[in-house]
Amino acid sequence: MNVTRIKITWATGAIALAALTINLFISSLARADDAASTAAITPPPATTTDAPASAASPDKGPFDWLDNRIPIHFTLSYTNYYDDNIYISPKKTSDYIFNISPGVNYAFGTAGQTDNYLTLKYIPTIQEYYTNSQQDAVNQLANMYYEHNFTKLKLSLDQNYDKNNQTSIQAGTIVQSSIFSTTANANYAYSDKLSIMADFNQTLSYYVNPGYSNIYTWQGGAYFLYQITPKISLGVGPNFGTSQIVHQPSQTWEQGLAHLTYNVTEKINVIASAGYEDRQFDANVPDQVSGVFSLGAYWTPFEGTSVNVNGYRHNDPSYSIGGTNYTATGVGAGIRQKMLEKFYLGLNGGYENDAYTAASVGITGARNDNYYYIHPYFQWDAEKWLQFVAYYQYSADESNLSSVSFNDNQVGFTLNLNY
Repeated sequence: MNVTRIKITWATGAIALAALTINLFISSLARADDAASTAAITPPPATTTDAPASAASPDKGPFDWLDNRIPIHFTLSYTNYYDDNIYISPKKTSDYIFNISPGVNYAFGTAGQTDNYLTLKYIPTIQEYYTNSQQDAVNQLANMYYEHNFTKLKLSLDQNYDKNNQTSIQAGTIVQSSIFSTTANANYAYSDKLSIMADFNQTLSYYVNPGYSNIYTWQGGAYFLYQITPKISLGVGPNFGTSQIVHQPSQTWEQGLAHLTYNVTEKINVIASAGYEDRQFDANVPDQVSGVFSLGAYWTPFEGTSVNVNGYRHNDPSYSIGGTNYTATGVGAGIRQKMLEKFYLGLNGGYENDAYTAASVGITGARNDNYYYIHPYFQWDAEKWLQFVAYYQYSADESNLSSVSFNDNQVGFTLNLNY
């Protein structure tokens, strides 16, 4: 009986939130109609000038009074979607899922404008399943980012905590995890054309599901970047890393990478790195030597339109299949088009191949997955503090193991409030 009462309480809260949002939508539409009616009967001025930043604006949100008083901002997100395969398994189980995510953000300084910059963020997510209540969870996301700028040196530190209950293609089910990650970066501008970069990352991954292995990874590297033309910068440098897998052999690796940044035009930018990796295992198995790369390309053909393309290839240990690694090779793309003043249409999609290999004695590593997805969406920025997104997603995994192959359909909407 207690569970039922809790369910009713959250359902009631969700309904109340939806009702409040609808009222805000109606109010904003009413204000827009009033403004449109007034504009229709009022002749335009002979000349126009830019209004000062402090002038009142029809888009001014009801919470803007906070902006100039305290550097704290609050967010609230409500997502409701239907999923016809919540466990991403060959045998489908469907359900309705509700997520409520209140959040708080603190910002000291302004990125790119002040020497010191600090942000703190915390977003819990209350996740409820209408039928499969055993999967209900409270997810948490916490982040701290600090940046310090000297005359030629920029230092940054990024600390992230992500406690999540979500589906995993690798595991073929819902996985409960807690991941702590720390990233430190240094960028030294030796001259107008030469920069030296270094980074270090620590990732501690903990898994609640029985039989899964916790993984602790440390990696670091450095490289230089030299501007050979006003549009092209090239560089090289090494990376090193090690992973400790609980109850499994550990592994270390070295990488040699070449780096490229290419500003093709003012509207096209490319960032890429590529090279090789030599990975050794604390077991009687051969070293794994393979190519690795990452690619990001960004294009804004005209105002209101943006296109991005990304590609990657990397090697990682498996937490769900003991004694194996997998090589992930993938590509993704997205396009976003502004329609009128406050409406957007977007389409994202991607493909990834996961090839599993042995990282321990007696393991075959014969699994091979081909995963792809398509994600169209519609976005309405009703106000600068209120956003509505409706989406559909189709995803599928075609594996040589029928036990992990699946297809999945999701359709839903999200309401975002920022104040």
